[in-house]
Amino acid sequence: MVSSPIKHYKVDFSQFHYLSEEWRRRAGCSIKNPSYRFLCHLLASTFTQIRRHFDSGLGWIPIKANFIQANFRNAEVEWLGRLGFIEIDRSYEVGRKPRCYRLQAWLLDAYLSLLEVDTGHWVDLVTGKPWVDEPIPLPSCNVPPLVQQAIGAFQSCYVNQAAILGHLRTLQKTDRENPTRSSAFRLLNDWCVYDAIRKLNPTPTPWPNVVAFHPAYQMQSTGRIGTPLQSASRAMKAAAYSGIPNLYNYDLSSSQVRIAFSS
Repeated sequence: MVSSPIKHYKVDFSQFHYLSEEWRRRAGCSIKNPSYRFLCHLLASTFTQIRRHFDSGLGWIPIKANFIQANFRNAEVEWLGRLGFIEIDRSYEVGRKPRCYRLQAWLLDAYLSLLEVDTGHWVDLVTGKPWVDEPIPLPSCNVPPLVQQAIGAFQSCYVNQAAILGHLRTLQKTDRENPTRSSAFRLLNDWCVYDAIRKLNPTPTPWPNVVAFHPAYQMQSTGRIGTPLQSASRAMKAAAYSGIPNLYNYDLSSSQVRIAFSS
């Protein structure tokens, strides 16, 4: 269930331009319309929570009517359906199961294709205003010392950007030739991982096609910390780490425990 509204979302200018122009063409009004803001919320929810929502129902996102009214007052979701932006699952149960929504396939495909476009100009999908990155916060005092040490141990991550794009194109070709639930999930999941990496402002390195970025760690309730690439498929990780000198990717069983006892 979506718990909080997404009212700002970082995208490349090409993505904002595409969606805003399509909105003006179909809806005939400005992006200040609450229905457009709800559409942005649905798109951002799809990309930031793809694994949870895809696993539970092919990308359908359950959203309560009172949530929409409270956060996107006067948004007309039925109108978005008639305009062809979203699909609506009306098989809800009062008090038990809210209506579910998902992006139309054409919009999802178009948005994904623009992930390869890099104008170098980040904007807010909702407002169109230039995006200003907030400084990466330091670990809070509530984070255990061992986790703080782990976060401080790795300040740069390296990935082969060209190899990642090659992998994604292969997934896209496979999904188009033989579309299945699993092929669609692999494609969307790995695209979302790449999108998250791009938003960390990777910079060139001395090695061809290899870029570096500062990982944005997230601590889970279990104490584990992770970066975007940890959610990628094995094939994408193999592509991402290829062509990088002296880099070895290990997956240690019970790594958290091993590190704790060796510290």
